[in-house]
Amino acid sequence: MKKLNLFLSLILILVMGTAASAQTVDDVISKATAAMGGQSAIDGVKSLKMSMTGTLQDKEIEFEVTILKPNNKMIKMNIMDMDIITATNGTDYWRSQMGQVKDMTVAAKEQFGSSFYQYSGASIAGLIGNGTFIYSGKEDVDGISADVVKGAFTGSGPVSMYFDATGLPFKMLMPNEEGDLHMSITDYRDVGGMLIAYKFESITNGESMMALEITEVEANIDIDPSIFAKPAQ
Repeated sequence: MKKLNLFLSLILILVMGTAASAQTVDDVISKATAAMGGQSAIDGVKSLKMSMTGTLQDKEIEFEVTILKPNNKMIKMNIMDMDIITATNGTDYWRSQMGQVKDMTVAAKEQFGSSFYQYSGASIAGLIGNGTFIYSGKEDVDGISADVVKGAFTGSGPVSMYFDATGLPFKMLMPNEEGDLHMSITDYRDVGGMLIAYKFESITNGESMMALEITEVEANIDIDPSIFAKPAQ
C-alpha cells in the first residue's frame, strides 16, 4: 500500500510546463502557468471529477477522483473487487477499506495533502511549493533535450521532473530501493480551459508497474461538500 500511495501522489500532474530557456524554478513556474492555459483558466476550474482505468502490477484497477477547491479531495479505488476510499475536507484526513473507516497516519496525511495540487489544477507554484526544488539544467532524456527540476515533495522521496520544448512535462523519475520509478506523462487535452494529461505509465526495472488512462472528465460541476467529511463511526 505504501508503494501504491507513492504512485497515487504522482499520477495526475495537471499543471506543469516550461520553456527551453528556463533557468530557475521561478521561470518554470511562470512558463508552466502559461503553457497550461494561464492562471485565470486554472483558477476558473473550481471542481473536477475524473474516472480512470488501467492496471496495477497486472491487476485491473479503477479510480474516481473528485476535487472541490480549495481543499476537498476524494479518491475511490477498486482493485480485485476491493473498494478503498481516501479523502479530506481540509481538516479530516480519512481512509475507508472494507467498510472500516480510519484516520490517515501522519505520513499518509502529509503525502495525500501535498499531492493535492497534482489533482486540483492549482498550478505548479502550489505543487512545487509543497516541497523543495531547484532547476538543475538540461538533460537528454529519451532523445529529448529536457529542462529538469529536481527536489522532493513533502512526504515523499527525491523526484526529478522533465519538461519538453513545448513546455509540458513528459517524464518523472523517483529513485527507489527496488528500482528507479520512471513515469511517462502523455496525451494532453483541454479540460475547462486548462490542459491535463490523460495517460500515465510507471515503469520499474523495465516492467510496467502501473498504467492509467483518464476515460472521463467533468469540470465545474456541482459537488456536495459533505461527501468529503469523515463518515460517522
